[in-house]
Amino acid sequence: MVTARCVLANGEVALARATLYRLLAQAFRYPGAGWHEEWNEIARGISAALEVLAQEDRARPSTERCVPPALFDAFDLVWAASRDPQRIRHDHARIVGHSPRAGTTPYETEWTGAAGEILQYHLLADLGGFYRAFGLDLAQTCDERHDHLSIELCFLGFLCVREAAAEERGVSEVVALVRDAQRRFLDEHVLRWARSFSARTKSEDPEGFYGRAAVLLERLLEAERARYGLAGEEGFRELGASSLAPEDCCVSCEHSKSCAGPTDHAQDGE
Repeated sequence: MVTARCVLANGEVALARATLYRLLAQAFRYPGAGWHEEWNEIARGISAALEVLAQEDRARPSTERCVPPALFDAFDLVWAASRDPQRIRHDHARIVGHSPRAGTTPYETEWTGAAGEILQYHLLADLGGFYRAFGLDLAQTCDERHDHLSIELCFLGFLCVREAAAEERGVSEVVALVRDAQRRFLDEHVLRWARSFSARTKSEDPEGFYGRAAVLLERLLEAERARYGLAGEEGFRELGASSLAPEDCCVSCEHSKSCAGPTDHAQDGE
């Protein structure tokens, strides 16, 4: 007897995951010119990506499933909240901000308590080492640091694309290499702080675009944590005190007029 089941093409799951990472990287980028058009372009492929992940999950034993059904609902909510680009620009300045000491700062080293310390340079160097190992580096036109959430999510999306390409060519050693890089990067970086970032963002913007994007991020990372059998972050982090003053974090840039300035969180050293 033949049991009916959907057979996914080689690399299809990795490409689906790459699409979700790309969407979330876009969500937390500065929403400048062309941002909304690129968001819409990526979002059009999300329903298909989610269905691929659901098909893969249904083929697993129930005890090993890692894609929560709520992932679909989370995307629907963030998609509905993305219709007003003007509000998104305003909320970005208010919630995410342009300073590393913003209240819901999207910089890893602010959450790990390394900001302004020697450890910060070691963490940034470690991130740069991950990127350069795969022939990547920040473009000269990029005005973000290696530890910005969008940069880290872009890198994970890139690794998923590399995995898909290697699976399509049947190069098993490359598949193993990039999967190990994903596992390590999640374990050593993203999962150590992004859950706390998401929790703070949800509390600051529960019904808005960024709060809902944080829910989608949280659910994707939970699926990835389960996929690789990782422990994830132990408890929740609060922003640690930094030896950097708020004025040390800001430089003259194109965002200066919309920047919300130092928040109470940054002033209190939370």
